[in-house]
Amino acid sequence: MAGGVTTAMLAPLSLRSNSDPEELVALEQQILDLREKVPADLHDDFTTLAYSVEAPPEGSGTFDEKAFRRAMVPVQDWLGRHCTHS
Repeated sequence: MAGGVTTAMLAPLSLRSNSDPEELVALEQQILDLREKVPADLHDDFTTLAYSVEAPPEGSGTFDEKAFRRAMVPVQDWLGRHCTHS
């Protein structure tokens, strides 16, 4: 699970400079797929995260970094409470 979450957390770095609609759809789907592997109490947060990827309107192809980072906060908080750091 942590590897998938790490991928999601790093998404802003790769999408900041050049996002396109296909990349955004792929990231959204990746997050939705990952949602099925995380504990139930994170499902809503992952849904919110997936749908925060693209700035409105749908199909704009614009990565919404601010919304994405806001949506990551509850996920990061949960990880901080439930995962051990090595």
